[in-house]
Amino acid sequence: NAAQPAPATGSPEETDVDRKRFDGKVALVTGATSGIGRATAEGFAREGARVVVVYVNAAAAQATADALIAIGAAAIPCAADVSDPVA
Repeated sequence: NAAQPAPATGSPEETDVDRKRFDGKVALVTGATSGIGRATAEGFAREGARVVVVYVNAAAAQATADALIAIGAAAIPCAADVSDPVA
């Protein structure tokens, strides 16, 4: 009648579904204000990542970061042109 050890993942009640894959991680997403980039940023945010929203237009990056924050994510905007090696 020995007690069963807790699973290696944590408490007995915790499952893989309860944990977010990217808790404690930072995701830097370029082109994050629309299309695939925006969907990627939102996906990382839903999975617990802190998201750096990178886009050439600062206002658009801020708007996307604000939208992620509104759903409870941690996000910051970053205006950058990643296609320009000098920038």
